[in-house]
Amino acid sequence: MAINRENFKSWLKRNDIVPKIVSIMLAVILWGYIADSKTGELKFKLQINYKNLDKALTVADISEKTAVLRVRGKQEELKNISSKNFKLFIDLSSVKVGDYANLKIQAEKTDIAEEVELDISPSDLKVLVERKISRSVPIVPRYSGETEKGYIMGRIKAIPEYVVISGAAKLLSQIDFVSTEYIFLNNRNESFNSKVRLEKVSDDVEYSFSEVSVSIPIWPVSERRLVEVPISLRNRIKGFNYILSDEKVKISYISLKGRDLSPNELLLYVDASELLINNEELIEKGFSEVKGFIHVKNLSEDDAGIVAVTPERVSIKIIKEGNDK
Repeated sequence: MAINRENFKSWLKRNDIVPKIVSIMLAVILWGYIADSKTGELKFKLQINYKNLDKALTVADISEKTAVLRVRGKQEELKNISSKNFKLFIDLSSVKVGDYANLKIQAEKTDIAEEVELDISPSDLKVLVERKISRSVPIVPRYSGETEKGYIMGRIKAIPEYVVISGAAKLLSQIDFVSTEYIFLNNRNESFNSKVRLEKVSDDVEYSFSEVSVSIPIWPVSERRLVEVPISLRNRIKGFNYILSDEKVKISYISLKGRDLSPNELLLYVDASELLINNEELIEKGFSEVKGFIHVKNLSEDDAGIVAVTPERVSIKIIKEGNDK
């Protein structure tokens, strides 16, 4: 059926159809504009990385290790953004050794629109850079749990016994040893070996290796015996005198062949080359006081199970020759 054009025009006019259509079109356009221009904000807590740090140097102290990054932009631009798109860093190329420097925290962004705004809080930090040093420290195995009833655990030994750590002198002076992650005994009744990772003491301290083998001796319970043994000092550094807080320590052992050990059959010593002398303390007080690990060697042909050394470490006062008069 043919539509009367005049009647159609009259119907449109009578029902205000044109203004309504225009209004709907404008509303759709406005909604699209608002949706496109609506903004949002994302917030990430990120670790601060180092750039342009000389290999011979290390960060000794830093006021902030993380910062909060706020990301602002259109919601459409933010919907696919994650913390992986950003990296916070400080540029250490101009920092002087031994001086605290105030540095701006900067951000790198990957696959992010230029219109996206970034805000870092805090915006700067203080950092101290020192020359990197290295020293050897003992590895102390840690364990959890108990042996089976009727059995006893001997003195645990890490292989190797030492790890070389590298970092700032200020940090290394606070580290006397490095622990392993926990070894679980789980009611065992025989000796075993286990590979275990070293526990990280600081992100700014490097290890020469990250994993060790640990020997865990377990024996049937028998009468524990005690012997008191003198301590010696090896590898003394020329120009220094050493005073040990204990001249003797007690060794707890199990005689697996029913014979007592004499003090002469056990060698106990502290290695002076392992001790880190605090030069600031030496200048201020005239001496440096440190803790030294006691090494134990069984010189006898008879097998004896060393259960414990009491104490395991001794205090040592290191005095520069000429200051002890």
